[in-house]
Amino acid sequence: MPLWNPWMNNGFPQMAHYETWYPVSWLFSLLFGYNIGTLQYEFLFNLFIAGIGFYKLSSLFTGLEKSARVIGAISYMLCGVFIAQASQLGYITSGAWMTFVFYYLIVFCGNPISKTESI
Repeated sequence: MPLWNPWMNNGFPQMAHYETWYPVSWLFSLLFGYNIGTLQYEFLFNLFIAGIGFYKLSSLFTGLEKSARVIGAISYMLCGVFIAQASQLGYITSGAWMTFVFYYLIVFCGNPISKTESI
């Protein structure tokens, strides 16, 4: 488990940090060990997830062509919030998964299932 992060702020106890409990961090650290390279791969993974999420979210807008959705996803992945805050994985993680939250919220609001209906 990544309990100590020696690469940021001359080291700090990661156990008390909210990013420690991110399951992707645990998976990366179990598979590859926890080092600076693993942090970079985790950052790139979050950028990739952000792009996929934005692509899915933009697919709800039926007037957009596939090329416009791809350009929008790449622009979202490489926007200033993600690139400038690379040392704050919590911001990156939130921004990456936020698009999925909005996507499923919009889908749910468009077709909610009540408890009285049979599934």
